[in-house]
Amino acid sequence: MKIKHRKSDDHSKLVAATLDITLGLFGVHRLYLGTSPQVPVIYTLTLGGGGFLVLSDLGVILFTKDLEQFADDPHVIMWAESNGEK
Repeated sequence: MKIKHRKSDDHSKLVAATLDITLGLFGVHRLYLGTSPQVPVIYTLTLGGGGFLVLSDLGVILFTKDLEQFADDPHVIMWAESNGEK
C-alpha cells in the first residue's frame, strides 16, 4: 500500500489559518505545514507561547505571499531567519 505524500505546493492558506485559529495552541497548523514533531510539543507545553506564537503565525500565514517558504521549517518561530538551514 502506497502512502500519498503531500506535494510541497499543496498547502492551503485557508486550511493553515483555520488550524491556527482552532488548534493553534497545540501547533497543529505547524504539523500541517510539515514541521518536526518537537515544535507542536513546545507549542502545547507553552500554550502557543502564551498566545504570541499563535497570533504571529496567523499573521504570517495570512499576509505572506508564498506560504511554501515556511513548509518543513524545524524552527519554533516559523518566521525566524533560517540562514539557509532546512
